[in-house]
Amino acid sequence: MRSLPLLGSFLVVSLALGACSSEAAEPASALGDSEQDLTAAWFTKNIPPGSALEKGVLALLNDRSMSEDEYEDLCNMSKASAINIVNYRNGDEPADTTDDELFETIAEADRMPFTDKGFWLAAIQCAKDHYVKKPTGAVCASGTSTVMQSPLALELVVDGSGSMTGDKWNATSSAVQALVDELATKNDTSVGLVLFDDKVETDVPLAAMSPAQAAALKAPVAGNNPPGGGTQTRDALTAGYLALEQKAPAGATKAVVLLTDGVPNGGATEQQAIVTDVTAKAATTQLFALGVGALNDPYGYEPAFMGALAVAGGTRSSATCDPTEKAIEANMCHFQVTPKAKPAATLAAEISAAFAKVRSNIAACDIGLQNSGIGKIDPKEVSVVVTDANGQKKTIAPDAVNGFSLDDATNPTKVLLRGTACADLRGAAGSTARVTLGCK
Repeated sequence: MRSLPLLGSFLVVSLALGACSSEAAEPASALGDSEQDLTAAWFTKNIPPGSALEKGVLALLNDRSMSEDEYEDLCNMSKASAINIVNYRNGDEPADTTDDELFETIAEADRMPFTDKGFWLAAIQCAKDHYVKKPTGAVCASGTSTVMQSPLALELVVDGSGSMTGDKWNATSSAVQALVDELATKNDTSVGLVLFDDKVETDVPLAAMSPAQAAALKAPVAGNNPPGGGTQTRDALTAGYLALEQKAPAGATKAVVLLTDGVPNGGATEQQAIVTDVTAKAATTQLFALGVGALNDPYGYEPAFMGALAVAGGTRSSATCDPTEKAIEANMCHFQVTPKAKPAATLAAEISAAFAKVRSNIAACDIGLQNSGIGKIDPKEVSVVVTDANGQKKTIAPDAVNGFSLDDATNPTKVLLRGTACADLRGAAGSTARVTLGCK
């Protein structure tokens, strides 16, 4: 075994399987320069020059969507190799300062001190399993749910009707302002706000977060009481969706968060119309439903309506949640906060906790794609696999409602998981989704 250079704060040693095998006695390779390099004949036999496998191995090494953990878990590489690949791509490896932080040839990769036989066997098998696809034998783009996330465009649609007075409003005001403060330094996040009652009372235009934008977002909710009046939810949501369509940055993950304590003015008819609207937008924009209301008050609050919105918006809490549930919060598909005479501080903490869950969930299901640069993407050759923390894998089918879809049918930049597929990914800590697109 041989020691590797100090990278960052890690002194790592190659532990790849097979590093001490009989292959180490072969003659020195024309490709590399260390005593454990393999022969040129070995590479010609195992990674034929110009082959789909060669393209696949290079795509694997150059895939910026792959994290250290994924090189270990997906490819069975050693921790040392995983760290070194990622650091090399990030420019921390001084071996070749002239290239563009990518491995342009197998020979270049073989010159790295961590690329022994064990490394190459793992890389070849991983490329065969995940990077060599029909019809042309290569992966043209890939991504994971843990990295490559897009900028965020978020519309807060907040109920300011008369029933929101008192502790509910004080809690909502406090929680919304705290969320804005938390987002204030996120330079990849744009936020807008719609405050509504009988009409849209305030529409803070969607804009990138800054101190000025944070102040503008907090001002409408900073008073002691909401505007008052009825609940014109459909008009408010329409305004929120329109802001995202017109002003969201290109390629941004778009989401609406509706916080309300009441049924819309139009009753069941308007509820159904809203669900239809949200369903039509779900392929590109997620909707998170946050209900603040008593579960035994069918005239003023309808948890089943909030559950239907979560399902329609592609954000159900789990694949098995019941959108019609009205009594047991754990079974509900939306985010539920039940006042029960709780003080404003307690309500504010619960609403803030719901906002935190929304934030962690928003980007998980919009997976940005890293183009490998070795061919033209074939949108018909897409593979999406969700792996839970126990290593159990589930293949996701193409379905804009409960599976995956592409943000652009001909030139995709993101794969969008919705409904039960998104719930499977978000449902358990440690779950990841792996996306690969083949070449034409």
